[in-house]
Amino acid sequence: MNISILIKHYKYNDLTIDCLNSLFRSDLCGANVIVIDSTEDSDFKYYGSYTYHQINNSIGLIESFNHFIDGGSDLYLCLNNDIYVHKNWLNSIVRCLESDKKIGIIAPLYDQPGGGILEYPKPPFEVGTTDWDIYLTNSLRGNFGRYVEAQHVDNCAWGFTQELINSIGLPDGTAPGAGWYANQDYSYRAKLAGYKTVASLGSFIHHAHRGTYNRLDSGYATKAQQEGYDWVSKKYNGKIPW
Repeated sequence: MNISILIKHYKYNDLTIDCLNSLFRSDLCGANVIVIDSTEDSDFKYYGSYTYHQINNSIGLIESFNHFIDGGSDLYLCLNNDIYVHKNWLNSIVRCLESDKKIGIIAPLYDQPGGGILEYPKPPFEVGTTDWDIYLTNSLRGNFGRYVEAQHVDNCAWGFTQELINSIGLPDGTAPGAGWYANQDYSYRAKLAGYKTVASLGSFIHHAHRGTYNRLDSGYATKAQQEGYDWVSKKYNGKIPW
């Protein structure tokens, strides 16, 4: 399976470097890693096997990813830069996809409060330590390659297949800013086309919840929620269909 992992970097180098460090410590299954930088006058540097692109910082999150989805991969995984992955996170996702060709959208579990079907209890060790890795490996082992269907998944770390793109197109790049509700919209469109949206029960990431956006604006969540709701309401003529 050909895989592309796209990471949206903005402003805070430490977050993106931690994300990349975790990726390159994990089993990447031969994936191509792409960093998309929308920071003005960026000084971002990282030594590793990845591709780097700079884009205009006025382009929203979803459209930023769409620009670099080129049809050359079977799976595209889109990550915020405030993500830290467990070493086996990708293996379980791949196993799920290999077991069911009707999966169109997939996401790992995470330690984000209020994450619904994706939420997994925060491990009792510091993120990224050997104990953290061992604890997660042991606790997730029984669910490796298993999944559960979800109405939608979070867009802080999610993936979708080229087969789904061929069927329904890309996520809607007109979604503003941080792209809230674009993930729900894409999952709804996938369902209408007969594809599943799932959570991979053997895959885990740490999400430094709003690690970038809250540094920029403490009122970010309220604004993003309203912005996304207004966008999707307008798209469906005032009545969200899911």
